[in-house]
Amino acid sequence: MTVIELADVVFASDLQQQPAPDKRQVAAAISRVLTRHDLTWCVCQVAAEAGEHPECYQRRMRWALAVSRDYAALAATEIDQLSVSLDSRA
Repeated sequence: MTVIELADVVFASDLQQQPAPDKRQVAAAISRVLTRHDLTWCVCQVAAEAGEHPECYQRRMRWALAVSRDYAALAATEIDQLSVSLDSRA
């Protein structure tokens, strides 16, 4: 899943900007959304918000993109660390 797609999922989730969610909260929110809905539903939620409340949409999407970038970077770092750990055992 790309950062943009993750941002759509985060945007459509029940996560709030304040207090700032940690990695576990982000992962749980993504899981909750994708257990119930698909990516198309998320994109439709984003589009509806953009049409109905453009001022809120812009703020939330900037936040969702930032959260998604951070989450993706943390996940990539953890995968790299796991890979190095597994390589050292071989």
